[in-house]
Amino acid sequence: MELVIQSYRNHHRPTWIQASLDSVASWAQSSGHDYQLADDNDILSLLSSEFKSKVGQRWPMLTDLGRLLLSRRALHAGYHRVIWLDADVFIFRPELMQIPEKLADGYAFGREIWLDDRGRVRRGIHNALCVFEPNNPFLDYYIHACKRIIDVHSGENLAPQLLGPKFLKSQNSLLNMYQLDHVGMLSPYIAEHLAAGDDSALRKLQHFHQGHLAGLNLCLSMLDEPLANKVTDLLASWSVS
Repeated sequence: MELVIQSYRNHHRPTWIQASLDSVASWAQSSGHDYQLADDNDILSLLSSEFKSKVGQRWPMLTDLGRLLLSRRALHAGYHRVIWLDADVFIFRPELMQIPEKLADGYAFGREIWLDDRGRVRRGIHNALCVFEPNNPFLDYYIHACKRIIDVHSGENLAPQLLGPKFLKSQNSLLNMYQLDHVGMLSPYIAEHLAAGDDSALRKLQHFHQGHLAGLNLCLSMLDEPLANKVTDLLASWSVS
């Protein structure tokens, strides 16, 4: 059995976040996967007091480690695969959200293609989509690395993406890790085009994801609520058309 995990607070959820969560829960159910929506307290309960004290209210960092601990706990409970998706991921083409049946190394992350307002492309790797199978060699190391990084860094050195995309990018440069094309990044450039009824930027992103794009990470920290609602309404209309 496979488990899909997300996390978000259980109160005052913005409409677009709830729509995103619902899109993932619906896909999980239709795919025959178990689904778990963890609360903030579920995440915090797994983190040491030292880690929480040093990280403070940097929620991206708290969830960067928390998702790994939730995934490991689920694997220890007997799941043969765990799929993590960020709360601001909207799946609008569920029929394309098909993870390969077996991963060569037992783990994978998302391929990041970032399109800016000049049409430039930046490539990276992201953890808005993570997949872990039992006995994979990377999960325990990644957990250790997150804890160690927080042990040795402090203050301004605790950059927002230090435990997520920045760490993964450094590892990927050496390991060439397996990346999935199913979840892309909704840059402000793409969001504004979509809100204006122009899907050309999204089609360009789909090209870079080789036609596998099933969902978008709506990038919570970069999207204001009115624009987010417009985008999720549009994506929702596509998913049922």
